[in-house]
Amino acid sequence: MEFERFEENKPAENADHKAKTCTPESLRKGADKIIDMFSKNFTVAGVENLEMIRRMQLEQPDNRFVITASHLSNLDGPAAIKAFGEDLDLQMAVSSQLFGFTPQELLFRAGGKENFTGVEHKKIKGGHGETRGAFNPNDFIALAEKSSQGKTPWIAISGLSMSGEMLKAKIGPAYLAQKTHSYIIPSALEMKGGGSISVEGLGEMAKAVTKKAEAIYHVGTPIKLEPVDVKIIEDVLAKRKRREKPTKEELAEFSRVVEVLRVQTEQIAKAVSTLLPEKMRGKYGA
Repeated sequence: MEFERFEENKPAENADHKAKTCTPESLRKGADKIIDMFSKNFTVAGVENLEMIRRMQLEQPDNRFVITASHLSNLDGPAAIKAFGEDLDLQMAVSSQLFGFTPQELLFRAGGKENFTGVEHKKIKGGHGETRGAFNPNDFIALAEKSSQGKTPWIAISGLSMSGEMLKAKIGPAYLAQKTHSYIIPSALEMKGGGSISVEGLGEMAKAVTKKAEAIYHVGTPIKLEPVDVKIIEDVLAKRKRREKPTKEELAEFSRVVEVLRVQTEQIAKAVSTLLPEKMRGKYGA
C-alpha cells in the first residue's frame, strides 16, 4: 500500500475543540476580504474532515500537516486560510515572482510577510494554459523549518491552471510531507456560476468582481504516505553542486526515491481530483 488514509471511529465529542495555534488574525482578515470581493458566498464541504483534523491534534499534538490544493484559482490560498485559519497556523508557499510590485504583495504585507514563503517558479510553456516549474529541493528547506515551528504549509500541487482543469501534479507536496513526516490534507476550491475560475490577471479579476461565483472549498480526508527517506535527494544534489560525482549506489537510491515520490504524487493528485466535479479533474478524471 502506497498510502493510508487516517481512519477514526470515535464520536465527534471534541468537535468544538480549537487548536492551540491558529493563523494570525491579520492574515485571516485579509483572506476574508479577498473571498468576499470575488465570491457571493463561501461554504466548506467536508466539515467532518475538519473535525477529524481537530481530533487528531487533540489526541496527538505533535501531528503535522501539509495542505495541498488543486490550484484552479488564485483564490485557493485565501480559501484555505478561511477554512483552516482558526485551527491551523498556515504558512503559504507562493511563487517568488509574486513578491515585489504585484497585487499579491498587498496581501503579503497586510497579512504579514513572515507567513509567506517564496518558492522558485520559472515559467515553462505548456499546453492547455499550463505553466510549469522545475522541482528544487532547496525551496522546501524554509517550509520544513516553519513546519518544525508548528506552522502548517499550504502548497499547490501544480501550477495555476487557466483551463479550468487540473494540470499534471508536481512532487513538491509529497516531498515536503515526507521531509516533515506530515499528513497530507487534500483540498480543492470549486467556483460555480461566476465570471472567472482562475481570477488570474486584471481581465479575469474584473470578470470575477462583476459576476461573483459561489465558492465551495472541499476538504478531503488526511492521508499518511508510506514513509520514504528523501535525504538522498538533497545529498546527491549537494554533491553535484560541489561538482562531486555521486556513487552508483547513491544514484540508484536517488532514482528509486524519486520514483516513489512520483507514484505518491499521482495518488495525492487523484485524491484531490475526486473532490472536484468530473469536468475539472483533467487527466485525473479518467
